[in-house]
Amino acid sequence: MTFRDLGDAYLNLLHDSALAELLLETADVPFHRRTYIRTIFASIEGCVWIMKQVCLYAEKSPDAPEMPISEYLLLSETEYSLKSNGDIREQARFLSLNDNLQFVTKVVNYRHSAGIELGVGTKAWQNFQDAIKIRNRITHPKSSDDVTITDTEMQLCIGVSHWFNGLTKTFLTRLLKNAGIDPINEHVS
Repeated sequence: MTFRDLGDAYLNLLHDSALAELLLETADVPFHRRTYIRTIFASIEGCVWIMKQVCLYAEKSPDAPEMPISEYLLLSETEYSLKSNGDIREQARFLSLNDNLQFVTKVVNYRHSAGIELGVGTKAWQNFQDAIKIRNRITHPKSSDDVTITDTEMQLCIGVSHWFNGLTKTFLTRLLKNAGIDPINEHVS
């Protein structure tokens, strides 16, 4: 996987989010609300994956220590066990979005001096937690009310999208600067 591949993946996620936002602006109907929320969370999870790929494959900061195997396994979302015949079984490991974001943020901050502040314990962080609950509720409904999104919930999810976009901008800007690329003028220094 190249950094161009990661960039293309990121641009596709942004494009999806922009289209979901356009749908919502065109007609604020229940389907567009659910589509917007599912899309922004797919984008958030995709960005977390991209950040992990950067941690796995980008050159680390000179003062960052070598990557421990436990960190590598969590970044690769892989776990290993033994089959009954002694062969190795590789399995995908599911990590909750909340834990995954906190973990990858810590890693990109110390490996790549990313300077991302999640604000755990702040209102923005609580909004993120609440938006995850809304996404989970509409993705796995248990009643007809579970697929209804109130105006307040919609505004909360839009705010969370903007909050996360700010985190991503911080990460990408710092990554480009660390690589000697001016993120404003897009040239190598």
